[in-house]
Amino acid sequence: MRGISHLHPQTSSIELRSANDVLEAYGRPGPHATVAVDSPRPGERADAHQTRWHALSHSLSELHATERTTDILRNAVAGLSPDGGRYVVTANDSGVRHRRIGVPAGESAGPVAFVGRAPRLVPALFDVQRSSFNVIGALVDRVGADLFVGEDGGFCAPDGERVSIEGDSEFIHRGAHGGWSQHRFQVRAEQVWEINGARVAEKLAELAERHQAVGIVVSGDVRAAHFVMAHLPSPCRPLARYVHTGGRHEPDSPTRLNAEMVRVSGLGADDVVDRAFGRVAAAGRRRVDELGATAQALRVHDIEELLVESTMPRHDWLDFVVHDALRNQVPVTVTQPGDDRLGPSGIAAVARSARVGLSVVSDTSRGGP
Repeated sequence: MRGISHLHPQTSSIELRSANDVLEAYGRPGPHATVAVDSPRPGERADAHQTRWHALSHSLSELHATERTTDILRNAVAGLSPDGGRYVVTANDSGVRHRRIGVPAGESAGPVAFVGRAPRLVPALFDVQRSSFNVIGALVDRVGADLFVGEDGGFCAPDGERVSIEGDSEFIHRGAHGGWSQHRFQVRAEQVWEINGARVAEKLAELAERHQAVGIVVSGDVRAAHFVMAHLPSPCRPLARYVHTGGRHEPDSPTRLNAEMVRVSGLGADDVVDRAFGRVAAAGRRRVDELGATAQALRVHDIEELLVESTMPRHDWLDFVVHDALRNQVPVTVTQPGDDRLGPSGIAAVARSARVGLSVVSDTSRGGP
């Protein structure tokens, strides 16, 4: 299980890997205690992590979290992988759910805790949605390639898929006599490299279709990459881009390729958000950007699409609205924190009709994960 390395043996822990996982967590009986906390950084002193937990424990006590829920959270936070990442961890008296979210620890606002009828899972849903945009990566040379599938945040990771393709290596090095000046040798070498590149392109296209990829990142030898990209089928060519992240066999190349794959995945997510805002703008009078009006419209099944900001406000109304939308199969798109295209409440919706223009003032206060 990614994120939690160990837990109390009586604790049920589930990583939130999909919107359905988030919906299931919302449906669990409350009260819920939710924390957002940085895991230990590699090489960090143990007392630094203890200080973060002490702050959370004090907040949970003031918020009247139950002793059992606090104990479950303590074990979960203690078991976070020491990767310096930001985690949302939520628990009730019977179990714990967690998600590593894409907020660098250096940019986070420190540990925060909430207790309420609903778990605070909008930032987790935001990260789930951004990780759902799959990207295929390729480190190529003139013999073949190492291919990586970036899926659910598992870019170049042990739990991701990696495929190696090896082709003909006969013409990789210069001949003993005449070298590249021998025209026939040069032509034959180019033919072999192109055949190798075509094999890589065929596998790339297969993986892109299977995983419904939003992007293909090719890196490594420039000449080999040219042959690979030239042989991609027409539907894949708009998805492909070349970025030099190092040679196929350089030890740091997969890490640099990973960073580019994450960036391309984020571009896919941003495009989906932009198109959702386009639909909201086109809806005109059917736009709703007040939390109370949105909640009321959801109750009468009059919301067609919902956009919310990735935030953790002081109260849990926002999570109740998101839960209602997911439960009623209303499409939900979570935006970056602070997206100024949303209303002051941090929410926007497209109604099915124009009859939801209620004068309801929202008291949502934005907060960060």
